[in-house]
Amino acid sequence: VLDRAGRRAEATALLQSAAFDAGPKGLDHVAALARRDDQARDAAEAERARTQIIELQPNEAASHRLLAGLREEQKRDEDALAHWIRVAEIRPKEPEGLLGQARALIRLERFDEARTVVERLRHTTWHPRFDDDLNKSLADLDRRLRR
Repeated sequence: VLDRAGRRAEATALLQSAAFDAGPKGLDHVAALARRDDQARDAAEAERARTQIIELQPNEAASHRLLAGLREEQKRDEDALAHWIRVAEIRPKEPEGLLGQARALIRLERFDEARTVVERLRHTTWHPRFDDDLNKSLADLDRRLRR
C-alpha cells in the first residue's frame, strides 16, 4: 500500500523493522524486502536486504539456506554454493546442505566435485526421517550427473 502511494522509503523502513522485531521469522520479511527491491529495480537496496539475512542470524542454517536460495534465483551459483557449505557445517546431521552443494556444483558444471558430495551423502548414516526425500534427491542428482 505504501509503495503504491509513492511512500517507498516508509515501506522499506516498516519491512526492516518488522524483520528485526520478528527474530527468526524475520528472515521471511527480509527476503520479501529483497524481492520487492528487485521488482522495483533497486539493486543496491535488494542486495542490502539480502546481506541483512545473514546479519540477523549469522550462525543459523536457516539464514544461510534462505540466502542460498535467493542467490540461486539470481543465478549466482558460486555464492549459493558458499552458503550451502555453511548450512552443511552448521547442520552436519541433516543432508540439506550437502544436497544444496551438489546441485550448485552441477549448475557450475563442477561434476567431479558434485559426484564427491553425492558419494558423501550416500555413505553417511542419516536419521530415517530423511530417507524418502534423500532418496528422491539422490536419484535426481544421479540423473543430472549422467547427462
